[in-house]
Amino acid sequence: MKIPKLKKYDIVRVTWIVPYTIDNGAWIDEEEIDSSGDGHIETVGHYLEKSQTQLILCQSYYRGQDVVQGGFSIPLGCIKEIEKL
Repeated sequence: MKIPKLKKYDIVRVTWIVPYTIDNGAWIDEEEIDSSGDGHIETVGHYLEKSQTQLILCQSYYRGQDVVQGGFSIPLGCIKEIEKL
């Protein structure tokens, strides 16, 4: 997956796979594991930064005040596509 050239606060759409727990820790038959699920999420937000392991976005930012709201990270290994909007 190639990350486009981004500047801080660019708006991006990230398509990524959500990691999930297959079971609740109980013993189950392997046949019960459903690996066919889509699990793809599309998240739109403002780009903040990228580290070696994650992409950091925020929901909103206040121009001129250097404050953000709704910050979160997406593990780079889960990302399928990043589109600059």
